[in-house]
Amino acid sequence: MAPRHLGLLAVILALVTTPALAGCGGEEESASEQWAGDVCSELSTWVTDVEEAVTSLAADALSRDEAAIEAAIEDVDSATDELVDGLANLEAPETEAGKQARSELEELGTQLTEQVEEVERAAETGSLGLVPVTAALATAAAAVRSTFESVQSLDAGGELRDGFENASSCDSFRQQADTIGD
Repeated sequence: MAPRHLGLLAVILALVTTPALAGCGGEEESASEQWAGDVCSELSTWVTDVEEAVTSLAADALSRDEAAIEAAIEDVDSATDELVDGLANLEAPETEAGKQARSELEELGTQLTEQVEEVERAAETGSLGLVPVTAALATAAAAVRSTFESVQSLDAGGELRDGFENASSCDSFRQQADTIGD
């Protein structure tokens, strides 16, 4: 190979490997931090989707547009199904508190599903208004906050707690959780 080609090859190799090497020096996420981040992302997505659905109803609260109510219920139902499935697909970290955390998240899924079913039953009987939707959202919001706080504190001083403290999506979710249902 000509020296000019070797120089060009060296430049290309340097350019190709620099981004890969740049990532090597950073701290790698622990399994607990990754899991906590995934949990927080799932919860955050659910809260955003539900708030959008309820906001659309609250914006036109006096109209009692049946189609809008049904669409909002379908959106909340879909968001809840996605949350339950998303949480179920996350492998609990192999820590002492991992199994308990998974159990609490499964219970949250059950509670949220029950709230959606309650709203759906009210809609079917024609007794659905903004008050039952708001009450169901308040109950769901309380369940999300309570479960999040509980799961974070399962192993005070342990890996799971550190995961929730260090995952950036959990920082975002904490801020969002303070306003759920407001």
